[in-house]
Amino acid sequence: MRRRQGQFYAGFLVRLFAFLIDLIIILAVLFVVFVVYGRMYPRVSYLDAGAMLTFMEPVIALLYFTAFEAGAGATPGKLFVGIRVTAEDGMPVGAGRAALRTVCKICSFAFPVVLLMPLWTQRRQALHDMMSYCVVERAL
Repeated sequence: MRRRQGQFYAGFLVRLFAFLIDLIIILAVLFVVFVVYGRMYPRVSYLDAGAMLTFMEPVIALLYFTAFEAGAGATPGKLFVGIRVTAEDGMPVGAGRAALRTVCKICSFAFPVVLLMPLWTQRRQALHDMMSYCVVERAL
């Protein structure tokens, strides 16, 4: 964590650990969807079910990150490690800003180097944080 103007910004490793926790939760939800879908439609091939999950993963991630960050200011993974997402002015993020941040985060996976930006940016922001005018800081 790095301190700047009374705020402690979350570093790369803390953010990565929070994301891995969130990823496990999202994968568990996808697994449940896969099992329920398989029970409801037993004649559907695994390829069709896999294609459905490929579409569902970004949709579930969008809903997951947007709902938690707009509502509580943090996902369960972020809450576990003690960080939260706020607007650059310290105000809570709304649903629109949280959705924009999530869409930009999903698009960032096409260029993984932008996910490493908290290693060298002044406020430990990744590109999706900068585009949505957010920071990730320690929850007090």
